[in-house]
Amino acid sequence: MIRTYFAKTDNEVMKFCDLALKNRLFVPGWMLSEWLVNVRKDPRVDFHNIAICQVDGITVGVSVVQDNDVIWIFVKKSYRHQGIGRRLIKCLDRNLPFSCIQGHYRGAPGSVDFFKKVGVLD
Repeated sequence: MIRTYFAKTDNEVMKFCDLALKNRLFVPGWMLSEWLVNVRKDPRVDFHNIAICQVDGITVGVSVVQDNDVIWIFVKKSYRHQGIGRRLIKCLDRNLPFSCIQGHYRGAPGSVDFFKKVGVLD
């Protein structure tokens, strides 16, 4: 079963950061990994919005919104092309008080195509 969760409290933010780090949902050395470590220690330091996706209880994807218009997203390689990223974007869009994330992205090669497919980029 695939489920997405959006952090609504500081404790959930820290828990989601911990799950993302434990499951290596980042590229070492990229800003997302640094952010996850810092916010896990204290979510008030640099609060952003975070969502995770789990498949059969295993955390396989994470997405983070910074400054209402920059998004980081990471899905484990073996779970890509299964709708996980799309579910994370929809979870953010349902839970954020603004029309989600138009125009900016951070990611690996291929990210632009993904963000265009889900409607984040034109």
